[in-house]
Amino acid sequence: MPYYKDNTYFTQINPLSHPDFDVDFPVGKKTPVASIYRCMTCGHEIGVAKDHVLPPEGKEGHPTHPYYPGQTLLGSTAPTQWRLVA
Repeated sequence: MPYYKDNTYFTQINPLSHPDFDVDFPVGKKTPVASIYRCMTCGHEIGVAKDHVLPPEGKEGHPTHPYYPGQTLLGSTAPTQWRLVA
């Protein structure tokens, strides 16, 4: 989870008003908003500008997953997916 010191910079939203928080985005997808995205395979978090592309493993600070394909730290066997978290 992302850490923050001052909650003045964050506003909790109504989840129904922004459905992008309930979607996992594939590698290569353009981001709908500038925000923090979490890799649901390894837990790595990155800040991404709006309309930028979500990176694959080993690119733009996203580490290569250190285990065999199909085995993930968070229990998923799906390919790398990014989730909007903040």
